Amino acid sequence: MQVTYATGFTPTPLLLLNYSLDNFRPISQPTIGLAFSPPLANILFLDVGYSFRPFAGSPSATLSNIEPLVGARVFFRDPVPFWVTTLPADILVNDLNPGSTALYLGTEIDAGVVWRIFSDLGMWIQGGVFLPSTGNSGAFLSSRGTGYILKIDVSAAI
Repeated sequence: MQVTYATGFTPTPLLLLNYSLDNFRPISQPTIGLAFSPPLANILFLDVGYSFRPFAGSPSATLSNIEPLVGARVFFRDPVPFWVTTLPADILVNDLNPGSTALYLGTEIDAGVVWRIFSDLGMWIQGGVFLPSTGNSGAFLSSRGTGYILKIDVSAAI
């Protein structure tokens, strides 16, 4: 389990001293999720995942290198500005509901398999679905649909 929190909120005592903090800006923007990957600013997310090798004891090297994986991420706006000012944190994503103060953005669920076919050839197939918080009180407009993605990576060494 991993918890990631990135804020740009400036506490009131610092504002009174004419000091402000900008949004967290990483040197290189990480890919947070598979089907939903907002910028790492004014966001809190929880990430859980599990992988295993069901054929680890197999005499076949190819079969023993199959590794299924599942994961989930739950995304929230930075809660601190809302707790202090009752205004939601600004985040840079499309289709946000301008009238909503909802902190919960949605949940992403993904599953896949990593397979080292040979010592110099591997494949990773992963699919994900993002279930946004929509509706009258949701963080996103009702027009925002469920997001899907299928990703296939092949790696080879020479």
